[in-house]
Parts: sequence; structure tokens; C-alpha cells
Amino acid sequence: MNECPLTWREIEIIALLAGGLAWKVVGRQLGLSSGQVEWIVREAKRKTGSKTVVELVATALRKGWIT
Repeated sequence: MNECPLTWREIEIIALLAGGLAWKVVGRQLGLSSGQVEWIVREAKRKTGSKTVVELVATALRKGWIT
């Protein structure tokens, strides 16, 4: 596994989004608002240089941060 700059929460959210869950559903499952989920994803995109959520998920998969 490559060195991961993301927090465990960012990884958790990316994995749920990769599984096809909507932002609101992810938030509900984790006890977060959709705004919090959006902010966490925005931070993860910034850390990885990803422009979209699809690119973020692809990066996480390629680097082995999620399976």
C-alpha cells in the first residue's frame, strides 16, 4: 500500500462513495451532515490533486487505499 495522505474518515467516505452510495446516505450512515461529507471529500480531493470524485475514487483504488 502506498503512503496515504488521507485520514481514516476520508478513506471511509471514499470507500462508501465508491460503493455507489449518495452523499446524503453516506452522511446518514456515519452520523454526518451532507455538508460535512462534502467538506471532507473536498479536502481529500485537495490532498490528492483530484478534480472530481470519480478521479478521487480512481486514485484511491489505484494506490490501494480502498479495495
